[in-house]
Amino acid sequence: MSLRSSRPSGFLAYYEELLAVWTRKLGCRDAARDLAHDALVKCLETDPAQVAQ
Repeated sequence: MSLRSSRPSGFLAYYEELLAVWTRKLGCRDAARDLAHDALVKCLETDPAQVAQ
C-alpha cells in the first residue's frame, strides 16, 4: 500500500497556487475563484490552432 501526499498534484496544485496569488491580490477568495473559472473557460473555448506557442 502506498502513502499518498495530502498536497494536490498536477492541475490541482497549479489551481491552488493561482487561487492563493489572486486571493492575495484581490482580497477575496470568491473573486479569485470566479476569475480562475473565467480564465479556464476561455482557455477551453479557444481553438488550439490559434494559440501561439
